[in-house]
Amino acid sequence: MRIIAGTYRSRRLQTLPGMITRPTLDRNRENMFNLLGGFFEGGRSLDVFGGSGALSLEALSRGIDHSVIIEKAKPAQRIIEANVTSLGVNAHVTLLKQDYNLVFRHIHQHGPFDLVLLDPPFAMQVIELIIMQLDQANALAKGCLIACETPRGVEYPETIGRVRLKKQQNYGVSTIRIYTNEDV
Repeated sequence: MRIIAGTYRSRRLQTLPGMITRPTLDRNRENMFNLLGGFFEGGRSLDVFGGSGALSLEALSRGIDHSVIIEKAKPAQRIIEANVTSLGVNAHVTLLKQDYNLVFRHIHQHGPFDLVLLDPPFAMQVIELIIMQLDQANALAKGCLIACETPRGVEYPETIGRVRLKKQQNYGVSTIRIYTNEDV
């Protein structure tokens, strides 16, 4: 696995062995960031299911100033820490080592977020709930983009609270959805 574009382009990232965390494939990550518009002019991102940290590190490479990563699994935390250190971006990453449900009690302290990255294990089916929680906590900056990778064929509403579906595209067994609250 590697960073696709930006400052850290082509830098290799460590991942956990096997498919325990189902890392976002390089091509799906590239597709996701292409749908998001490619690059950013600063801002804060939130990666709710950190895994290897690849989504957050890609966002940093493409211009995000600071990324908050939530990851509860200790082996994944160690991989994220190793990847952050190898890129030298420790000052630009906050790793919250808890279950997202615990973090969301005080998520407003870390936001507001300009970009939210949601790539939970496909079996969890929690994207709608997470978007609603973030919206209700006022943790989303105006114009926030929310990128979700979901199983293909699973339907999601076009509107979740004050957040609307902006675009979606199918890639293999996945669908990438981009939500925004730009009209709030």
